[in-house]
Amino acid sequence: ATLRRALEGARAELSRRIAKEPARGRTHATATAWMTDQIVRLAFDYAATQLYPNPNPSASERIAVAALGGYGRGEMAPYSDIDLMFLTASPRTAWCEQVVEATLYLLWDLKLKVGQAVRTVPELVAQARADM
Repeated sequence: ATLRRALEGARAELSRRIAKEPARGRTHATATAWMTDQIVRLAFDYAATQLYPNPNPSASERIAVAALGGYGRGEMAPYSDIDLMFLTASPRTAWCEQVVEATLYLLWDLKLKVGQAVRTVPELVAQARADM
C-alpha cells in the first residue's frame, strides 16, 4: 500500500509537470526514469531487508539491479515498460532467487510492466561477447 501511494503521488506530480510544460519531453522522461528508480529501489530494499533479511550475506548472496533500455538511459516515457536485469554471483543462491521473485511480485502488484532477466556474471560476460 505504501509503494502504491508513492507511485500514485509521483505520477500525479509528473502529470502536473507535463501539463504545465508539455514541450519539455526530455525533462519529463528523465523525471519518469528517476521516479521509477525510486519505486524499484524501494521494492528491492523491502524484499532484501524485510521479506528475506540476510544480515551476513556470503559472497554468493549479493545482487545488483540494473536498468536497461530507455529506462537505463534515463529516457522513460510515462507508463512504459521497466526493463531490469538482476545480476547475481555464480552459482545463483536460493536467497537471491527469493529476493528477485519478491521484488518482481511487488512491482507486478503495482500493475507495472516489467521485462526482466536474471544473470550471473559469467552468463553476462558470455552474452556480451556473443552480441555486438
